[in-house]
Amino acid sequence: PIVSEVQVTSDGAARARELLSNSDLVHLGLLSRDDRVASIAVYLKSNHRDLKSMQAAMSSISEVVARHRLPTGYRVALSGLPTLRVELIKEWVSDLRIQLPIAALVYLLLLSYVFRRVAGSVLPVLAVGVGLCWTLAMFSVTGETLNFVSNALPALLVIIGVSGCTQIVTCYAAESSRNPNRREAARATIEK
Repeated sequence: PIVSEVQVTSDGAARARELLSNSDLVHLGLLSRDDRVASIAVYLKSNHRDLKSMQAAMSSISEVVARHRLPTGYRVALSGLPTLRVELIKEWVSDLRIQLPIAALVYLLLLSYVFRRVAGSVLPVLAVGVGLCWTLAMFSVTGETLNFVSNALPALLVIIGVSGCTQIVTCYAAESSRNPNRREAARATIEK
């Protein structure tokens, strides 16, 4: 080995610099020409490309990095598709936990203003909430995870679901004003 000690001494660092200074293999792939940036390539096995495997790999890499103190002025940056995917999924889930309740509250307030009835405002939000819970539960049951495309699904379900429910509540209100029998008004609403 070029450096055999665990704690690299200044002599060991100088020896390594001298041996590697003219190596194209090192400077074209692992180390920048000014010796300020080094890279360590980690490849995942082809059967470890699913999200759980990527999360486990990134967690292991982060633990290894955390166990070793860096010299002053140095930092570690993880990059690549596994890092990007794991971090994006984590951020998306975090965003969904904040944005969906806020969207539900905004829709509830808007529907309360438009319909001025508890049923007209609560039922659409409740129906969409149940549908969204079922959809996300199916993701979990089938082992699917959020990806670049499916991340937009919860927002789309809320938008389309509230629109559809609002249409039904509006039609029911129109039918109930024509027909005092609630059951007949509901039947007429669904038949349209």
